[in-house]
Amino acid sequence: MRHQDLGSRLGLCLAFLLASGAMASEAPSKPEEAQAQLRLQRLSALGELWGQVRYRHPWMLSRRIDWDAAFLAAVPKVEAATSDEAFAEAVQSMLGALEDPATRVKSARPPAALAPPTLRPLLGLEKDVVVLDLRNLATPEGPQAFWGLGEKLWGPVRKARAAVVDMRMRGFDEAAAWSASNAADWMLPLFIDGELSVPGSRSSLHGGYKAQTGMDSPYTTAFNQDVSSVVEGNAGKKFARVVFLLDARSVVSPKVLALRASGRALFVGEGPVTDALAVDTQEVPLGSTLVATVRTSETVLPLGLDAEVPARADLSAPDAAYTRALALANQKSKPKGPSAPARPEAQWRPDNAYAESPYPSRELRLLAAVRLWNVVELFFPYRHLMDVDWSQALPGMLERFEAAQDAKAYALEVAKSARELRDGHVSLSGHPTFREIWGGIAAPVEVLDLDGKVVITSVTNASLAQGLQVGDVIEKVDAELLDERVRRIDAVHQASTEAATRLYHVYLALAGPPDSEATFTVLNEKGRREVKVKRPAAFSRPERPHEPFKLLEGNIALVNLSQLGADEVPEVMRKVQTTRAVVFDLRGYPRGTAGALAPYLNVKRAKTWSRFEVPVVAGSTLVNGRMALVQALPTADVPVYRGRTVTLIDERAVSQAEHLGLMLEVTSGTTFVGSPTAGANGNMTYAVLPGGIWMSFTGMDARHADGGELQRKGLTPHVAVRPTLAGVRAGRDEVLERALRLLQETPRPAAAPMSRPVQRP
Repeated sequence: MRHQDLGSRLGLCLAFLLASGAMASEAPSKPEEAQAQLRLQRLSALGELWGQVRYRHPWMLSRRIDWDAAFLAAVPKVEAATSDEAFAEAVQSMLGALEDPATRVKSARPPAALAPPTLRPLLGLEKDVVVLDLRNLATPEGPQAFWGLGEKLWGPVRKARAAVVDMRMRGFDEAAAWSASNAADWMLPLFIDGELSVPGSRSSLHGGYKAQTGMDSPYTTAFNQDVSSVVEGNAGKKFARVVFLLDARSVVSPKVLALRASGRALFVGEGPVTDALAVDTQEVPLGSTLVATVRTSETVLPLGLDAEVPARADLSAPDAAYTRALALANQKSKPKGPSAPARPEAQWRPDNAYAESPYPSRELRLLAAVRLWNVVELFFPYRHLMDVDWSQALPGMLERFEAAQDAKAYALEVAKSARELRDGHVSLSGHPTFREIWGGIAAPVEVLDLDGKVVITSVTNASLAQGLQVGDVIEKVDAELLDERVRRIDAVHQASTEAATRLYHVYLALAGPPDSEATFTVLNEKGRREVKVKRPAAFSRPERPHEPFKLLEGNIALVNLSQLGADEVPEVMRKVQTTRAVVFDLRGYPRGTAGALAPYLNVKRAKTWSRFEVPVVAGSTLVNGRMALVQALPTADVPVYRGRTVTLIDERAVSQAEHLGLMLEVTSGTTFVGSPTAGANGNMTYAVLPGGIWMSFTGMDARHADGGELQRKGLTPHVAVRPTLAGVRAGRDEVLERALRLLQETPRPAAAPMSRPVQRP
């Protein structure tokens, strides 16, 4: 068995509960509390194992297995377990759904050692059959003796008609099985005429978390097969056949499997022998006494037996398997070789949403906690920025999800867990409770939070908000303090930065059902008043003139990136070419223009736009971790603008806006003026949870071109400035004003480092 020990991320400390003599002060005060804690720890271990199998076992992609059902059926068995043995049986009942001998529960302690058998000579001859006892490699002198055979091996090979190769490893250290397998591979050319094609093994590969919606995204799930290799045979006489002796401790390489598939080898098993000997596995701890071994690859060629004899309990007993192997070696007929089975088609299927009930059963709520925890643990690229230790969060999530008394309580527990990501791309939908929080229609105003006051900066539909004015401070909605509404949302959601969170939650607090009416209590210089405000019947864009380009005094261009369309870029940049400087207004969401703008602005001749790191979860430990990608800047034969650029930013710039800012940073060395952006960039993906809950989150770690952090930090201004209440009421744009003053300075200021801009007064 080819182990890849990942170690534990659970941190579940079953040992202190199970060890005798523990101090009373270190244990729960009551037996029932200890039992409740043990139950949660065991369910957590089951949940992490479920996730490791779900995302690493190749049969999750190549076979139809209801893995959810396996977990749901195992839960009551785990809860009823009164001993380690019963817990092991309960976990094995879940793994049994795979029908995979390589994926099983075993003791974390080494098995009791069998007395090793009496070895035959490393190289022997039985009439005209060469016998190679590779078990000798388990002895201190065995490796040197084998690799020193040299010419001693060639003489018997030239004379012999067949060979028996003993690779049984019961009674020996596991490392010796690898030595024997390597030795068998080294000898393989002796057994081959011409070339032997050796198909590579197959395993699952997740490049990010493939969206459960099935939407197109950069994240993918693949069934990966290593390329085939070729073994060249040595010149000279070949054996008519080679018989390999195997047992439950042997390691069988794909090369030996290919030799059998070519019709040149036979396998004799002492006891049951499965392809568990030929695949990669990883170990998942289940507390202090148990461990689960999980298959992480599969062979293309089958591992079958041509003969099987019972395993000996006493390895000093007569060796019936060896006798059978000699008999097969002496047969006159040529092995035919097995027919290779059809390769199963790899197929991705989305998770079941169990949308029929907003309040799922207790077991399904536990599954929701397990599914959410595993998705974040394995695929959320910003776990290193989280304020909580997510690796320890599963027991508490299981407890809270289980205790939820109704559909609303369950949905809110999901939201509270998702809140811990502190990711501006996290949103929840599909459940009635979330429609109350996120499903409203925005009020017909735009606002900013200025020193804790929610100030109206624009009335987007005057007919629906008669009586509201720019500069009004909103204090209440329907007689309830606005801050109280915001606090309720704060409890179930957090964006990437405090400023972005505050602004987003204010908008949610002002929203309501379509076509509904609300009473806003507002304050201005003249005093406090109440205004009736009607929300639109459906989402609508603000009513404002379309003005992506404007020429300001002093031959300075103002380009509004929230209005500029990709088809307008050539004409706008033609106008910009004759200006002394350009101010890009990035205080909002752009319209997909970054790629089109880049060639016009790349005065620095930059090659790299940004960097990404995508979580990779795979069967092979060699590719687990993160895949680093570099985004190249697009090029085009267009005139490059060589004037100064300044970019206005604040917390309204999120995601695509921040990515456009990264482009401006590397191409033109723009000077950022304003306040930090929202700190949430990178393509989103979607998970689904029982109860029909959809959760979005950022699927890649997006960074500055120099590798600097962007998430939860945002683009940082070189010149920090915020609007003031007095300025808004006076109709001034103080951030733009500061940018224009900056452009009057000479000479042009040097650009600050990309990932750590310098604050200026």
